[in-house]
Amino acid sequence: MSRFFVATWKPDTASVRSISVLAALCFCFLTSASHAEDSIVLTQGTHGPLWVTPTDHPDCAKESFVVRGESLLVTGSDFSAKETVQISIEQGDVKQPVQSGSAKADGALQASVKIPVETATETKTRLRAKGDTSGTTLLSDEFVIFAAGDTDGDGMDDICDSCPKVANADLADSDFDGIGDACDKCPNDMENDTDGDGLCGDVDPDPYEAQH
Repeated sequence: MSRFFVATWKPDTASVRSISVLAALCFCFLTSASHAEDSIVLTQGTHGPLWVTPTDHPDCAKESFVVRGESLLVTGSDFSAKETVQISIEQGDVKQPVQSGSAKADGALQASVKIPVETATETKTRLRAKGDTSGTTLLSDEFVIFAAGDTDGDGMDDICDSCPKVANADLADSDFDGIGDACDKCPNDMENDTDGDGLCGDVDPDPYEAQH
């Protein structure tokens, strides 16, 4: 005669607590992911992320592209209540104060920041927000600033142009790397000579091993 056993599990208090914590963590992760889709970028600063969202952005432009003079909504948290927060633009070693704002009673920051028209273009840029009292520092991820208008006169504003300084009205991009064929050193190589040997991947016998 065969026998079988039905096992039952009655969770104890510690198990229930662990499951609750895990569920809360999953919820926080999903919430953060949803927020990230609505903003340009997310980078962890010393105390948390600084969210940067364009408020007047052309549909044709990438989310990480910004035009001189464009206004950005900057939000963050974990500051001291009502403390003054200094916001600056960083481009490499160059740091430029932009404006100051005030944290709310709950330590949240929400400020509209306008990119100065004299800011260097086509350079990796990020914003930094630092509390005067708490020292809390939040950083945004990198974005790129473009000049307003159409530098090369091809009918496409720089922020939407795959070659801002070389006329390419057709915006042809054979390898789909975001760089137009007219200014792409390797128009048929998405990785643009990844091994740095001067041979584009489409003609390099070994694209990942430099040829000598």
